Amino acid sequence: MAAVAGCRATGRRTTRWRTTTGPEQDGYRGHVDPDARQRALASEARLRILRRLEERGDATARELAEDLSRHENTIREHLGTLENAGLVSARETPTGRRGRPSRRYQPRTEHDPHTGLARALAAQISHRPEAAREQGREAGRPWGERLVLERESGPRAEPLREVVAVLDELGFAPTLREDAIGTCIEMRGCPFGELAREQTDVVCGAHRGLLEGALAAAGAGWDGIDLAPFATSAACVARLEPSG
Repeated sequence: MAAVAGCRATGRRTTRWRTTTGPEQDGYRGHVDPDARQRALASEARLRILRRLEERGDATARELAEDLSRHENTIREHLGTLENAGLVSARETPTGRRGRPSRRYQPRTEHDPHTGLARALAAQISHRPEAAREQGREAGRPWGERLVLERESGPRAEPLREVVAVLDELGFAPTLREDAIGTCIEMRGCPFGELAREQTDVVCGAHRGLLEGALAAAGAGWDGIDLAPFATSAACVARLEPSG
């Protein structure tokens, strides 16, 4: 959506204001170097700002400064870094008073309102690939178990299809396939979006744990999962290893 410019008469002066809603207006250009995101998230102060924005939905620099007991100029600097990294967006709204319009910030999310916080948490997990994958996997297992056990009561599907249904509800766009090698689940969607490419070890480790937990809770007889992130340009593939 294009920026909307306008003006409001205020006695002798005319105050111009601009409402910014699209990516070109709030400083985000659609692609940000993952290193820029990592640098932005390396600060505990900026993580606190992101968490507070997640809680509030949106806020001005002054409101955040009051909430976090920090100087407003310091908050503005951190918000500028987060905005340049594509982690927050901003819009300008008229205040009804003379002077510049109020600039309100909100977390930039891809699929749900928790993406920004998930990114912040993922960035704090170990940067050693093996450790990061295992930590993500451990976090994913109970999540997968809970998703299966908390599904609405009613006739239960065959265990493997129950797991596929859970993945579909999450937004993975899964397809259950049989080929010459065995059984696999092809997933052409990802609810984690760009975060999965930025933090592949953590996010895909959690995805594998989710699958393991869901399969166990559904009673499916599979000993292991070989998850291939971005196996093709359009999909990730989880190959299932039968028990016995």
